[in-house]
Amino acid sequence: MIRKSVEGPDYKYERTPVSHDQLQSEYAYFLAQRVLDSMLKNNLISLSEHKEITKLNRDSFSPMFVQLMPDTVDICLL
Repeated sequence: MIRKSVEGPDYKYERTPVSHDQLQSEYAYFLAQRVLDSMLKNNLISLSEHKEITKLNRDSFSPMFVQLMPDTVDICLL
């Protein structure tokens, strides 16, 4: 794995390539959340169920930027 250091005026970080498995996991999370959002939009699940399943999805799929994702869904965006 090749790491490349990147620097800017106020930051320094290392770029690391994303593995095929991580990309597969990201895509699986994305698809699972789309299905979940659709279920909420069509009143097949409640908002509390959506939140609970979202947490389970994040634990199962471990998306890369989970720390940046909101805890709740904005219903207006569905």
